Amino acid sequence: CYYDVNHRLVISKIKEGKVIATNVLSRANNIWDSHNNIISTIHNGRIYVTGNVHNDKLKVFVLSVNNFRLEKTIENEELTSITYPRFIKDDNELKIIFRNGKSGNGAFYFSSLESDNMSNLKKLFNN
Repeated sequence: CYYDVNHRLVISKIKEGKVIATNVLSRANNIWDSHNNIISTIHNGRIYVTGNVHNDKLKVFVLSVNNFRLEKTIENEELTSITYPRFIKDDNELKIIFRNGKSGNGAFYFSSLESDNMSNLKKLFNN
């Protein structure tokens, strides 16, 4: 996973030193700073990727490990001010933790990534 010259989030599959597949996952966001890290993990035959979020909508891209195709995008329309996403595995279930809201006026949440819209949000604490 990397950002291309246009700041788009890209994932490439490399075999024997050659790029054999590439997917552009998202467009550049309006803010380009140190918050725009890339988080990825592999879980149950799928690649989960998120990134390019600093007070933005959260999107989690899910690709197949086998054919490297985008299977789905997990998002929740109510989550519009996300920063600091991290994947965690809990009892073999993949979850995501993140802050929703602005610095000093937000809260940290976690959600299972088993649903397509992160509808099972659990608030952890305010910041």
